[in-house]
Amino acid sequence: MAETRYQEIWHVLEQVMDPELDQPVTELGFVDSITVNGSQVKVVLRLPTYWCSPNFAFLMLEDANQAVLSMNWVAKAEISLKDHQSSDLLNAGLTDGKKFRDIFSEEADGDLESLRLHFQKKAFMGRQADLITIMLRIWAVPEVVKLSVHEVTIALGDPETSLVWERYQAMRKTLGISANPDDYALITLEGKPIADRDFSRYWHQLRLTRMNREFNGDLCQGLLQIRYGG
Repeated sequence: MAETRYQEIWHVLEQVMDPELDQPVTELGFVDSITVNGSQVKVVLRLPTYWCSPNFAFLMLEDANQAVLSMNWVAKAEISLKDHQSSDLLNAGLTDGKKFRDIFSEEADGDLESLRLHFQKKAFMGRQADLITIMLRIWAVPEVVKLSVHEVTIALGDPETSLVWERYQAMRKTLGISANPDDYALITLEGKPIADRDFSRYWHQLRLTRMNREFNGDLCQGLLQIRYGG
């Protein structure tokens, strides 16, 4: 049973994303350890550097805590961060159920939920770039911008392409953008269709966003490997 529960915790942590990179903490190597003792779970996270932004760290800790507690057999979750300049403050604050602004009352700059929304929008753009890359292998630009959600759902049926489509749709719904079968598959953050004449410029911006995400992801992976080996 312990091994099964360990795998269940790992699975829910696969849904916890680094807010800037839009990659699972499990894939990035940010999960240092998982301990399951009956209905009690301890998860220790780690980051590439000692100075990683505390607000990024808190978002991941908070999301990991919610993910673990979503399992109906978990009675107590202890999520902590190791080897970070603010580990003690973050860990104690999370244990006490505090928000980021309560932990860092003097240093907190702005609303953390606004920051989360900012990264969700970047994630939407990155996921849309991944989707368009696949779509352009199948359709030409005039068709791509006119396809409906239903048409793309039917066309992208294999495991690899459907995963890209589902991730894009999930972030679309997170942002409150309509995703009904008859809606356009490709839309802007404002929920508007993309005109043919605007596609080239729009596609260029998406690729820049994705390139930046991939660069930062590679940098984080390299720093984590230097710090912890493996």
